[in-house]
Amino acid sequence: MEHCQRSFQLALLIAAARGLQVDVEVLFAGVMLHDLGLTPRFHSPEVRFEVASANAARTLVLEHGMSRRRADKVWDVAALHGTGGISDFKSPETATGADGIGADVTGLGLERFDQDQINQIMATRPGFARPFIEAIVADLRDKPQVANFTWMTTIAQDHLPGFHQSSIEQLAFNSPYEHPPGR
Repeated sequence: MEHCQRSFQLALLIAAARGLQVDVEVLFAGVMLHDLGLTPRFHSPEVRFEVASANAARTLVLEHGMSRRRADKVWDVAALHGTGGISDFKSPETATGADGIGADVTGLGLERFDQDQINQIMATRPGFARPFIEAIVADLRDKPQVANFTWMTTIAQDHLPGFHQSSIEQLAFNSPYEHPPGR
């Protein structure tokens, strides 16, 4: 929960620094609910935790009266929070949400802000990394394949015995349609 609160505060700082107008309610809901898929209640054995989180977040905000259009933006914030380079091209809420969440996890880019303000936001950060990694590992145990080609790949390689990163190059060259019989 503290990770989500810090991430939201950082997202607001990032939005202000970029001069972006954001729908604060959409940003808040997406960032505060972006890790629901890591909890037992919302865990899905089929999809990445980001998608499970986004599905639960959208359902929750719709049940509380948010319009479908805005609820879909909440979905984007939660689902795309780990997809830098893609999230940047969605809404300002999605872009700043992803950057705020990423900054809380890694600390990268925070040096450009007032350090007293950052230190105040990050005061609850010590001790976050281990439980965060453990939650990712727990989520991946019944669906390690979802880590392929994501930021979770190295976590899976380090913590899930037998995990092997697929290679797009090998898959492409080994496709049965690369060299069909009779050609």
